[in-house]
Amino acid sequence: MLELIKPEYAAMIYGNTDTEHFAALYFTHLGDIEEEHTSKQMQAALGNTIEDVKRLQGNNLINALNICSSTPCQCLGSPSY
Repeated sequence: MLELIKPEYAAMIYGNTDTEHFAALYFTHLGDIEEEHTSKQMQAALGNTIEDVKRLQGNNLINALNICSSTPCQCLGSPSY
C-alpha cells in the first residue's frame, strides 16, 4: 500500500496499523489536507481509497471497513464493506 501513498503522507505514519495506512492513502486521494474540502471531494477520495484497498486484496475484502471522515462542518461515512 505504501507505494500508493504520497511521501508527505507516508511520513505521517508512525505505527503499523491499518488505520494509519488507510488514512494516509485517503489523504493522498483527497489532496492538500490543509484545505477545506467539499463533501463531494471527500466522498470521491473515500471511494478511491476503498477501491485501492479492494484491488490490493484481490477485490475480496477480508476485513470490514467502517469509516468516518469529518470536518467542522460535515461528516462522511462509508457503508460497511
